[in-house]
Amino acid sequence: MSIRAVTATKPGTYYDWRGPIIAYANVGQGMDPDKRDINMNDFRHIADYFLWYDYTPALTKQHVAGVGNPSIINGAPSAAQNSCAPKIKGVRINCCADQKKFHRPQFEVIEIPGTHSIFSSHDTSDIANRIGLPIFTQRLPNGESNDTINAGVIDDNMNQPAAVLHLRCDFKVDPTNLIEIVYGWGWPPKEFEKKQYSMLVVGQDQKPLSTINVEILCSYCRDYARPFDEAFNGEVSF
Repeated sequence: MSIRAVTATKPGTYYDWRGPIIAYANVGQGMDPDKRDINMNDFRHIADYFLWYDYTPALTKQHVAGVGNPSIINGAPSAAQNSCAPKIKGVRINCCADQKKFHRPQFEVIEIPGTHSIFSSHDTSDIANRIGLPIFTQRLPNGESNDTINAGVIDDNMNQPAAVLHLRCDFKVDPTNLIEIVYGWGWPPKEFEKKQYSMLVVGQDQKPLSTINVEILCSYCRDYARPFDEAFNGEVSF
């Protein structure tokens, strides 16, 4: 069935869909959820997604004319200005604390303005770079995650998908330096050992990311790339 036929109940779409697309349903959220049959409610959501994807509200006359625009404070755009700026679709990987206390899914779609700090202050993924899917990531240590961590309970801020996404694969490590080898291959940076927190993920090219994009990338890092790192460190053999 073509997307044009699926969206025929309303005229036009905001995105030029091309190529084959597969839609399927998961049971719950997580790294490896079970699959289920798609029902008609799911089909309606799929049609709405095709219709409204990439929709950006038009600017009002006040914004176009510059009337009533709040000033920029401390060099940061105001909330009103950000609401009119183009939005970039990314994914938030929620830590255990945010999942438990706020009932947030492990992988959550987010929209951020192009002025977001992640584009100037970020981490990257060695594995994602090497397979041609460069991303920017940013931990959220000062947000909800930090407030929900119980004293002495390290597991609350654990975020395994975020950690495996940052496994290092640096060919320039000194083979005689054991510390450098450990943190250069098969392990995330030191700051991920105890404080992982929730994390934002966006594409460096600012193209939209979906939860399934990031979930599959994390699964690849865990299931396919990690064994090679372990072999490099002598933990396993092929």
